[in-house]
Amino acid sequence: MNRKTVLIVAPYFPPHSGGLERYALEIGKALHMLGWRVVVVTSGDAGRTTEAFEGLTVYRLPYAFKISNTPFSLAWLWEIRRILREERPDVVNVHTPVPGIGDITAFLTRAPLVVTYHSGSMRKGKWRIDVIVALYESCILPLLLRKAAHVISASDAVRSGFLKEYAHKSSTLSPAVNCDTFYPAPELVSEPRLIFITAQLSRAYVHKGFPHLLKALQELHVRGVRASLDVVGDGDMRATYEADVRDIGLNDFVRFHGALENGELAAVYRDASLFILPTSNDSYPIAVLEAMASGLPVISTRVGDIPRMMEDGKMGYVIEPHDEKALVEKIEILLNDYALRAAMGKYAREKTCAHSTWQDRASRMETILERSLARRIIQISGYYPPHIGGIERIVSTAAHMLVERGRQVEVITSGGPSIGNPDIPSVKKLTTIEFAHTPFTPTLLFHLFTLPRSSIMHVHLAQAYWPDMVRLASWLRGIPYIAHYHLEVGPSGFWGPLFTIYKKLTWGPFLRGAAHVIACSEAQKEWICARYGVDPTRIAVIPNAVDEAFFGTGRTPPEGIVRLLAIGRLTSQKRMDRLIDACAHAHTPLHLTIAGDGEDRAALEARAREKGVPVTFAGRCDDAQMQALHRTHDVFLIASEREGGTPLTVLEAFAAGLPVIAGDVSGVKELVQGIGVLVEPTPAGFGRAIDELFRDPDRYRRHSRLGIEKAHGHSWRAYVDELEGLYDRL
Repeated sequence: MNRKTVLIVAPYFPPHSGGLERYALEIGKALHMLGWRVVVVTSGDAGRTTEAFEGLTVYRLPYAFKISNTPFSLAWLWEIRRILREERPDVVNVHTPVPGIGDITAFLTRAPLVVTYHSGSMRKGKWRIDVIVALYESCILPLLLRKAAHVISASDAVRSGFLKEYAHKSSTLSPAVNCDTFYPAPELVSEPRLIFITAQLSRAYVHKGFPHLLKALQELHVRGVRASLDVVGDGDMRATYEADVRDIGLNDFVRFHGALENGELAAVYRDASLFILPTSNDSYPIAVLEAMASGLPVISTRVGDIPRMMEDGKMGYVIEPHDEKALVEKIEILLNDYALRAAMGKYAREKTCAHSTWQDRASRMETILERSLARRIIQISGYYPPHIGGIERIVSTAAHMLVERGRQVEVITSGGPSIGNPDIPSVKKLTTIEFAHTPFTPTLLFHLFTLPRSSIMHVHLAQAYWPDMVRLASWLRGIPYIAHYHLEVGPSGFWGPLFTIYKKLTWGPFLRGAAHVIACSEAQKEWICARYGVDPTRIAVIPNAVDEAFFGTGRTPPEGIVRLLAIGRLTSQKRMDRLIDACAHAHTPLHLTIAGDGEDRAALEARAREKGVPVTFAGRCDDAQMQALHRTHDVFLIASEREGGTPLTVLEAFAAGLPVIAGDVSGVKELVQGIGVLVEPTPAGFGRAIDELFRDPDRYRRHSRLGIEKAHGHSWRAYVDELEGLYDRL
């Protein structure tokens, strides 16, 4: 069995020190132990090198220059392209937020992309740098995160804050610690020895709070507490800090170790009595975990996930950022109480080592990587709930069920900004300009163009413009698409004739260019072949399905007034006017309810008044309201000029036990024939059918029973099974 290859991309990698670097290394090592082949691409100070590093293949690419803490080289475009071609990774894992090497790799790769994001915004409070950061975070970073099949956050705070827009496809996988490497000394050091650790002593890491700690140390000495301080880390500010130490006369009490890793770092922890990190901007600092695993109490700040990492008062103390007075007081309390320090350190290690292991993190990471290898399903629909309609409900239900089965699903639709939820499909509602009953979304092509090439676009054919953008994106990116043909949409409104011309020119090439076409019935399949010249072997027939919530029991005819129900958009195609006229022809006492809304509502209300027909216009209804309408009515009417092969409204009426009276037209008769009542599609035909149905109670009960039986053959489980089979064949 061939091992899968994961390409880990990080701006820096050990022996370069830092939390991101250790995270990438430990995840890589643990994945290697789980059977993955792990390749790392990172920056390097020397020339291009390839080496074996703790079981991993590591490419170190030289950089041309640095901006702040960001290495960069244009030569990486060619170097990374060559590495991707040679290594052929199954999945790419980019560690960021440091720009550059990860963005280039994400742009070049065709493999599924998983992004591990380690902190919040990179803004430093210095306008020259922050202008560049703002441009990156608003223009380039979103492209990286949108392309990702999954986004991993190092902390819940970052996931719910900086990354909240991607909550639908993200999870938290916080750093862990190797408790076999980081362990306590036999006895906690009794001397007042503090330790401060940072990835770098540089301008980019001033937020870690070393200047505040130095002031606190100075105040402790004024109070007579002769504490010493070990500083781990290196960078362009080290010489400045060493000079500051000499200036305040603490040269004999502060020791700068430079960058340390593994055993040397663990030994420094064991020689300390207290760990301090007065940071003002952090996510999930790995140094806090290492200190607690080493049996040290910790004093840190209320930023990022630090309050979740350590129990205040039990593992140490959590203070506010920049609060130097509180910092001094908490250090003094712990240095003066050996027993308290020892108890806190013991409890910190027990809790940390029980819940923060790299083996656990790697197992969860493997699940994410395996899931990302599945092709992402992009459901593309002009409208989506809460917009009312049969297609909208089909798209929504199918998307939710696919997610429940572990598929990666994203919905792209019209309507404006939306917020994702981790438990439902990602729904991108794009800013829309409505014209001639068509939602035009200017950014649709851009969003399609940023999809991973491994995606499958499933477009629901109902409006103009949308299929054209899908076809263009497919041609430019090589992403296959499935065309779902729900019904033969007819012209309506002033611009209707233009739509007819548009369909003749564009729908044929669009359908013929699809990897598969979905029809709702065999009759519809034959229509598509004849009308648009589509190869019948590429058309799959998948009838619509009905939600179990609609199912009821067999009905008996009502006594008194008969309650009729019709559902649909109030447009000329649905012919609600025909039903109002039919009620005027019928002799049975009745009341008609029309659920739906649209451009013809005012005209229909006027028609009902003119004919003297009792009609309730229920307007737009959600699923619960629709189900209630089915329970409280006696018969369902559908008078459309045309419908899809298995109209959802008819299936739902069948399930509820409502006898169905339908016009004998294409797209309806295939479903209703032998189950409901087919009539000449005229007001007189519908009127006669209503009267005849309620004169024969046995016939009414038979149609109710047959409808329920028919609906049971249209389950969502079977529908989604068919969809998955189609996706898997691509």
